[in-house]
Amino acid sequence: MTQLTRIGAAVLVSSLVLLGGCGGGSGDPGTGGTGGSGGTAGTGGTGGTAGEGTGGAGGSGGSVPSNIDVHGKVVDKLGKPFIGATILLDGDIDRLETTGTDGLFHFGGVDTPYRLTVLASGQLYELRGLTRSNPVVVAGSEVGAFTVRQGAKIAGHVGGPAYPVGGKILLAPSGRTGVTVSADPANGDFDAEMAWMGDAKQTRDLVAAWIEYGPEGLVVHGLGRKTDVTLESGIGLSGLGVSLGGPIETRPTTVSSFGGAYSDAFVTLYGSFTIEGTRFNVLDGIVGSVAGVPTDGAVFYAQGYDADGNFAIRLIPAIPGGTTRVELPEIAEMKAVSPVNHSMNVSTRPTLAWTQATGAKAYWVIVGPYTYVLPATAHSLQIPDTSSFGISLDRGKNYDWYVAAMMSDGFSADDATDGSGLGINRFLILDEDTLLIQTVAEFKTAP
Repeated sequence: MTQLTRIGAAVLVSSLVLLGGCGGGSGDPGTGGTGGSGGTAGTGGTGGTAGEGTGGAGGSGGSVPSNIDVHGKVVDKLGKPFIGATILLDGDIDRLETTGTDGLFHFGGVDTPYRLTVLASGQLYELRGLTRSNPVVVAGSEVGAFTVRQGAKIAGHVGGPAYPVGGKILLAPSGRTGVTVSADPANGDFDAEMAWMGDAKQTRDLVAAWIEYGPEGLVVHGLGRKTDVTLESGIGLSGLGVSLGGPIETRPTTVSSFGGAYSDAFVTLYGSFTIEGTRFNVLDGIVGSVAGVPTDGAVFYAQGYDADGNFAIRLIPAIPGGTTRVELPEIAEMKAVSPVNHSMNVSTRPTLAWTQATGAKAYWVIVGPYTYVLPATAHSLQIPDTSSFGISLDRGKNYDWYVAAMMSDGFSADDATDGSGLGINRFLILDEDTLLIQTVAEFKTAP
């Protein structure tokens, strides 16, 4: 499994969330992590490239505090303070705060785990099972996002001695936290919105890959990079030039596929591949019985539906030179209990209920303007009366409600409030097995 370069990322040690040390300069050790309550301090991390040393290990032997002070912040999708958000602690109207110009809020004497409800821009975000003393909630973006995403327009040209004829030209910032965009394969020109997670201003290489999907999967005809490009959110760059070099070696993996209970419309694609430290997220190219994989690795994306229209998604790291098993669960466990599909005359404050999925680590529930992140023990919730905040389900309207069982780590309330969105986007960063199953049902509220 590829390790995420940690830049102030959260580390879970002895059930206590700690901050790993930031990387030092080139060759310098990272700062050691803070020791847990009753534990020892972590050791310093190893050096890396400038600003990317591995963080120190967290302390051992600590325990989760049962009563803490919560100093939190609400930000928008660009990471800027969100003014005027309403925050409730544990659903208690007497413990309510409204954010000012700094986006900050504070609650003292909080028993953990706790529940945080954030109402902002006509949407409700509720996170249950929190233990963080410093949660950062990203609100006011698309429903269920919780992600700070920076972006800037980039324009330029990809060329080189072996200029592409056919295939695709992809561009991504170096590292693993950028969004992949495309250049025009007819002439190599690009004019696209480049997005990335993390700090608003970063210096990275701009990496281009010329690829095709052949009979044996991915073929990389050429790779090129423009070094030390400074990306700053909202500041466009033009006149960028990237020259392609020669081909990149791939190794075949034999693929064994099984759709399980989700065999309807079962498909396997390349979810991502990594070349010389740059990850290209593609969700493209049908994976056959043999697939080419760069030596840095690739992740396959598999999706299928069961007989009731529920679906499962799995991300599976490819094994270069070996056999990669692409399998979905054999049993479709989770179902919508209430309201069932096509229910009529449903209350605008329905109780949503579902059967639990064995092995679930967390649940995400979305209906209309409401998004919930729930612990693995959850199996129902009632939509609250938030009409006084301008948030509600409308009468006489059709709604889909979704519940997703996250079967892998990285999707809990603590992950969703790490301040960057990297926690809940680890599947876009790490080459690790990730599985979720989802059920959806439609209902119509009473007139």
